[in-house]
Amino acid sequence: MLVDLDSLKQINDTHGHPVGAHAIAEVGKIIGEVVMPHGAACRLGGDEFAAFLRGHEKALAVQFAESIRGWVAQHKIEKGDVVVHPTISIGVATFPDDGRTPTDLIAAADRALYRVKRDGGHAAAAATEAA
Repeated sequence: MLVDLDSLKQINDTHGHPVGAHAIAEVGKIIGEVVMPHGAACRLGGDEFAAFLRGHEKALAVQFAESIRGWVAQHKIEKGDVVVHPTISIGVATFPDDGRTPTDLIAAADRALYRVKRDGGHAAAAATEAA
């Protein structure tokens, strides 16, 4: 899975970069807590994360991604007297359907994420769903 914050620019522009950085950290914690028992997660850079699950078929992986998205959406992130509610978009790719190497899987998940963002964000999509 590739995960991207939908509203980081708006958070930074409205509340400043310290609030944006705090939002990134909090979203990363949520992703890690949800994924950890089933796989691993890491921050790729900026406001993008990757999560890896083992043994999940595509439909279950998309459900799992929607679960992560839901946890983030319901979480209130506070920094001082500022409260933000960031949302995320997620692209999902599975082995071997979408690729057989890590590079191919990341590229497929990135294409799915791009499609979600192009369509307005706030969703999860699998790599082989219709564009």
